[in-house]
Amino acid sequence: MAVRITKHSKTQNGGTKNGEKMALVVMAALMLCLLAACGLSSTDKSKTEDNSQDETDTSRSIVTNLEKIDMSKWMYHSDDNVYYQIGISYCETPADATYETLAVFVPGDYFSGTDNGDGTYTCEVNSDAKVNGYTAQNAPIVMPIETPGYSAQAPLTDYTSLTEYMEAGVVYVHAGCRGRDAGAPAGVTDIKAAIRYLRFIDETTPGDAEKSLYSV
Repeated sequence: MAVRITKHSKTQNGGTKNGEKMALVVMAALMLCLLAACGLSSTDKSKTEDNSQDETDTSRSIVTNLEKIDMSKWMYHSDDNVYYQIGISYCETPADATYETLAVFVPGDYFSGTDNGDGTYTCEVNSDAKVNGYTAQNAPIVMPIETPGYSAQAPLTDYTSLTEYMEAGVVYVHAGCRGRDAGAPAGVTDIKAAIRYLRFIDETTPGDAEKSLYSV
């Protein structure tokens, strides 16, 4: 019995030592994994941030031969206190110039306008003005998209009263676009081009292009 007990004790001691060694090995392996994971996480995070920054810079760096909106060609409607321009091409090479233009309507207080004597006004942004709590810098832009059944949306060719929007302090943009007859996804492509144009002129005209609201 004594021999058996002694052998069993040795076995237990050996098992304990082996278990301790195994535990140390496992702990060491876990520590290495954690260190490696931390290293990878930092690297991945850095790469992700760099990629995100690149994407942001790319989205803001719009390369085009289009001219920005002509600030000396604004029309003014005194009854509605609104400056507006109609027939602005938002495509560098329009596929159908009949549709691919937009109109911009700006609350009058957001501009300081000078009469050119020919029915047009040269405007500068009035940064101090507020309309319904908004300024020329942070005013939302509203752009309707009314294309049921993927139909075309005709651009505006004449002034239309938008008193409700002007009094609310928002900039109103109406963009024409092609429909299903032009083939898919012509309409979507046009609307995307119009939005990119709004971002392109964001620094020169009232309204925050990053706060655009699209009504369908």
